[in-house]
Amino acid sequence: MDLASTIQSLIGSNLGIGSTGGVAPVATPTVSTALTPTVPITNDYVKSAYQSLIPYYTKLLQENGNDVNLAISRLKEDYTTGVRYTTQDVATQTTQTKEDLDAAMAKLGITFPQEQASLQDANNKRGIAVTQNADGSTGYAGGGQAGTELGRLNSDQSLRKEAVQRTAQRSLLGIGTTGQRALDTAGQTLTRGTQDAVRGQQQYGETTQQNIEQQALSMGGIAQGDKTASDLAALNSGKNISNLGGGSPLAGASVADRQAAWTAGGNTGDLPVGWNN
Repeated sequence: MDLASTIQSLIGSNLGIGSTGGVAPVATPTVSTALTPTVPITNDYVKSAYQSLIPYYTKLLQENGNDVNLAISRLKEDYTTGVRYTTQDVATQTTQTKEDLDAAMAKLGITFPQEQASLQDANNKRGIAVTQNADGSTGYAGGGQAGTELGRLNSDQSLRKEAVQRTAQRSLLGIGTTGQRALDTAGQTLTRGTQDAVRGQQQYGETTQQNIEQQALSMGGIAQGDKTASDLAALNSGKNISNLGGGSPLAGASVADRQAAWTAGGNTGDLPVGWNN
């Protein structure tokens, strides 16, 4: 591929850099609000406390999940905006470079014939023979000094033309490389940011599960302790009445009334000794 074709290929590649560059956006993860005990709960008091806490902790998980999805949504917006700006910048810089190249080549197209004519005029003034070829081009009879000077001019013009093209080629390569790196960076930022957000959500879920289990265990222990204390108090109350030998404080009342009084006092179970006679 010659230099001109290479430049045209670079122009085409640069202008289309945004079509396949970068990393595809990552799908938003599903928010998990499941609260499943890490170990089976067998204690009824702890189980009851756990169930009562589920609505509160589920709400926390939902709120955190919404925050995570919002963060990922913003990462996607930043990625899309970055790709659009990068693509626009590459297209603008590539177009400008092409225009500069076209202008430089057009200038050389005007300058080169003028330089040829100037050399011919100088040689004519110096008495060097000039001949007109059948195709209309001008040659130098016998070569010699005139031919050497023409060869030098042609070589110089060729090198200058190639220098202009290579400068444009380097510029286009630089534009394309910079643009592709920007797209890669945007894609990596999106991927890493999404992964961090998902990882944070998972960690929050694990911490929430630990919290609800610890709180349920504490609440269940307190409830069970209160029940044990209540049963013990009732038992001691019955024993005290029996020890006093005073009989029931509701002497003469029916068994149903005695049971009702016993229950109203916060007691459970059968009537103690001294209350049922």
